[in-house]
Amino acid sequence: MVHNSTARSHSLNSFILDEVIENKQAFEVSDVKRDGSVFVRFRSVTEACATACAKSFKEALENYGFNYTQTDDNKFRLPLEQF
Repeated sequence: MVHNSTARSHSLNSFILDEVIENKQAFEVSDVKRDGSVFVRFRSVTEACATACAKSFKEALENYGFNYTQTDDNKFRLPLEQF
């Protein structure tokens, strides 16, 4: 598990809320996996569709130079240690 994973998870959540969408219901962050990564999955809400949120998230990750893998249209895997 990643050192300080709770604080890092909060930081990731804040990043998504600041950079992508201000609705906590629009995304879900998984528990930390053995390799220190997490999955982020977007879902559609009234103000935005999941695909648009995923696109915004991808752009924000790239703007900040974060490493990630997009596993499907609305789901990403990324190292939590970046946050």
